[in-house]
Amino acid sequence: MISIRIHTLVLIFTLLMAAPVCGTTITLEPDQIESGETVSISIFDLPDGAVFTLDMQARLQVTPGATFSFETGNFVMPFTLEDGELAASLENTEQNILNAKKGDTEVKKIGRSVDGQYSTSEAGTISAGTYEFIRVGGIASPDATEVIATLSLSGTKSGPDDSVISFDAIGTSAGSVEISVHVDGQEALFQTLVIGEPAATTVPTTSPTVTYTYSGGGSSGGGGGGSYTGWVAATTTTKTPTLTTAAVPSPDTTITFQETSRPAVSDQTKGPVSESPAPSPPPTTAASGCLGAALAMVIGTIVFSLRKR
Repeated sequence: MISIRIHTLVLIFTLLMAAPVCGTTITLEPDQIESGETVSISIFDLPDGAVFTLDMQARLQVTPGATFSFETGNFVMPFTLEDGELAASLENTEQNILNAKKGDTEVKKIGRSVDGQYSTSEAGTISAGTYEFIRVGGIASPDATEVIATLSLSGTKSGPDDSVISFDAIGTSAGSVEISVHVDGQEALFQTLVIGEPAATTVPTTSPTVTYTYSGGGSSGGGGGGSYTGWVAATTTTKTPTLTTAAVPSPDTTITFQETSRPAVSDQTKGPVSESPAPSPPPTTAASGCLGAALAMVIGTIVFSLRKR
């Protein structure tokens, strides 16, 4: 009888300790935007040490053989992802680019598709702060009417338990973005965000528009030869410097990687940690639901032990 009571107490303690983890709540708003509008992902009760993964899969309507892009501009990362990874994959494309910039540090990866598919990644700490942009783009396949582009950020979370990730979702065409968040491998959010057509205007705008040109050869295996110029503001003549995958990068400006070999992880400039505005009180539905389940299991265990007695 004493042994049964001890086992019951251990089970009660374990379930009550697990209940707060179930209370992690993540919401997204709005669910429909025009290109360039802000998306907010509110996160509550996310403990340090949790493995956090944010996936954004964009389905973009394209003209066959035309350029395209999907960008998260002014990307606010409220916490750090240690041992992290920034990854991208694209389908129905010929040429591809992954580009991210924070302060003086810029990472740019360029490569060719193989059978219409391309993927790349960069390992390292994803530090808290505001990123000017994280984006993917390129040239669609000659017969493609839709491009599927996926951005993924993952790592071990370190920072505030309650926070908000925000960014401006910018696409060169209408489409949708499936946004999912996993915590320790468990899905905490899945929502489809609809993006309308970019608004036509003659007024100068800072929203970037892809103006890719590609030249040069290289093998179909990815990463070789040629150069891109791209993401030039629609009403300006200033262009980003033309990059080649074989060029030696400047140590304090742009980092360009060859796709034929795995690049060493570069030391990234860590910007100051910027905390998001304090979010409104979290919903209690998930927490109370998990606590209710735990209590139900406890009651069942006690009833079982009494019957044994």
